[in-house]
Amino acid sequence: MARFQKRVKLTEETYNPFEVVDNSEILRSNLNEIDNRSIRCRFKATEDPIQYVFDSFDNTSLKTLAKDFVKEGFFDVISFITRIINN
Repeated sequence: MARFQKRVKLTEETYNPFEVVDNSEILRSNLNEIDNRSIRCRFKATEDPIQYVFDSFDNTSLKTLAKDFVKEGFFDVISFITRIINN
């Protein structure tokens, strides 16, 4: 009897990919754990980059914004024409 106890079982557990598995309780517990870590609160506390851009627009004069817009537009037109000429 002792010699049979040291043998290893050679069969494998098979997994059926088409079998419907209900893991809703495990998923719910994982979501509750995430909520308990307050990841959402930390995300809400971070600065939104879009809000930062709108704040910078609000704090900059209209004259400066218009001047920068014209400069960038002029630079884009020049670079576009340069690319067309070089090709």
